[in-house]
Amino acid sequence: MIITATSAKHLYNTGFYKCNDQIFYSKIQACIYGSTVKQPVTWFYNDLVFNRYNWRIEPQETLDELYNKRARQLREKYDYLVISFSGGADSYNVVQSFIRQGLHIDEIVTNHLTKGTEKLVVLDKTVTNPWNLNAEHELQAIPRLKEIQNACPRTKITVLDTTDAVLSELQGKKDEEWILERKNNLTFAMFYRFNHFHFSAVKKQFDKNLSIAIVTGIDKPRTHLRENRLFLTLSDAGAVSFSGIHDHTEYPNANIEHFYWGCDGINIMCKQAHVIKNWLTVNKTYQSLWKNATPERWITILEPITKDIIYSTWSPDWFQVNKATGGWHTEFDKWAYSLAGNKELAVWDAGIQYVARSAPDYIQMNDKGIPDKLTVMEKHFYIGDIPQ
Repeated sequence: MIITATSAKHLYNTGFYKCNDQIFYSKIQACIYGSTVKQPVTWFYNDLVFNRYNWRIEPQETLDELYNKRARQLREKYDYLVISFSGGADSYNVVQSFIRQGLHIDEIVTNHLTKGTEKLVVLDKTVTNPWNLNAEHELQAIPRLKEIQNACPRTKITVLDTTDAVLSELQGKKDEEWILERKNNLTFAMFYRFNHFHFSAVKKQFDKNLSIAIVTGIDKPRTHLRENRLFLTLSDAGAVSFSGIHDHTEYPNANIEHFYWGCDGINIMCKQAHVIKNWLTVNKTYQSLWKNATPERWITILEPITKDIIYSTWSPDWFQVNKATGGWHTEFDKWAYSLAGNKELAVWDAGIQYVARSAPDYIQMNDKGIPDKLTVMEKHFYIGDIPQ
């Protein structure tokens, strides 16, 4: 694969996969190739910078100071800033990092699936099951957007229902051919969550002669203890969630910026991990939860705790559903499974089966013995010891 100047900047921000000296943006294609040639697939993500960084030294600034610094850096770097906003703790903290400094946000884009979930969703804050995900749009995202609009009247707010886009995408495909256009996540909910290029309401901004950043709030620091040694873990699932930009080289003026991750966010990641380390040093009863934590424990228990530790902008009274623990078969997509027997679901399943057949060396099964994800690739950085 030829790496151009335009594609190189995306390698820098989202990483890439390498197998047998070939480079891939798509994890699916990399794993299919790796299974075919029987060679290992490796995920690269700013390895030279991350491996040389001293993760054991805690940055002196507070987290809010580092969030503010990152917001200023982005505002000064780009002409037009688009923030992907879900209403959750990560993206809300991004927005507040701009607002509290009086920094202009050009556009905020939020996606939802109201049309597809209207018969399923329960607008009740006590119903926090993962299948009730779209309730977050009405009960959390919309109220926060109204507050943001009042504080930032010049900011353009774009709200997109992606239901029709998801269904038409599959309706227009034959069998498994859609899978080769995907990079990693194969759930219905993630089809267009971060791919704003599909929507003309957003895409028209990209046609202007401006330097543009699509800012994402990925992701909270995943930490775990091995005995008393704390590690920060980065997974490829977070870094490559926004992959649509790789297919749009006609927009060299547009770039992805993970607010918390990447080389420009390295001090944030380090500080977050040390804040967690300091918190665990004081709150010793929680240390057992962090020891040898599984991905499921992180999603269901540790992530909600971490959110309260690293963000000063989040209110515990605000509504969020519980995280789903599945991979390609997730409770977030319960609305889509009602399409059973229809073409959309049949085409989707054909794609899943194609990946399972073509990349058997990298398939992970769920507890029902169904192909559910590609092997997660991670990087671990030692933060320091925690007194027992």
